[in-house]
Amino acid sequence: MNLKLLRGVLLEELGRVHHVTRGLCRMLVETERVVGLHGALERMAEREDAQLHEMHRMFARLEAVVPENPGAAALGLMTEMREELRRHSGMYPPAAMDFRLLAELNKLVHHKLAALRAASIAARLLEANEIDRMLDHCLQEEVEHSRALTELSAEMLRMCGADCEAEIGEVLVHR
Repeated sequence: MNLKLLRGVLLEELGRVHHVTRGLCRMLVETERVVGLHGALERMAEREDAQLHEMHRMFARLEAVVPENPGAAALGLMTEMREELRRHSGMYPPAAMDFRLLAELNKLVHHKLAALRAASIAARLLEANEIDRMLDHCLQEEVEHSRALTELSAEMLRMCGADCEAEIGEVLVHR
C-alpha cells in the first residue's frame, strides 16, 4: 500500500472539505439574513464553524497546511450560490427564490459529503482512527444538515405554491 499516496489523497480531500466548510459558514449566515429565517440556519453555521476548528487540529496533527485548491466543483457551486444571493432581491415570488437559495446550500452540503467520504476512506486505510472518527462525526452532521435544508426547501416551495394558488384565484375572480 502506498502510504504517501493515501496521505496525499487524505490531505487533498480534507482541503476540499475545509474550503467548502468555510464557504458554508459564510453562506449559511448570509442566506439566513436574506431569506429572513431568524435562527433556522444559525445552529448549522455554528456546527460548520466547530468543524473548521476540528479540521485545523487535524491538519496540525498531520503536520500539514490546508491545501489552497478547493476544487473546480466547489468553486462553481460557491459562485452559483453567490450569484443567487445577489439576484435574490429582484425575484418574485420571494418563496421561490428562498427555495433556490436553500437548494444551492444543499448542493454545497452534498459536495462536502462526497469529499468527507473520500477523506474517510483514505483515513481508514491509513489507520488514522482519530481522524476517521472526526470525519464520521462530520458526515453525520452533514446528513442532518442536508435533511434540514431539504425540509426548509420543501416548506419554501409549499409557500410559493400557496402564494401562486391565491394569486391565480384572485385573477380568476376578477375576470
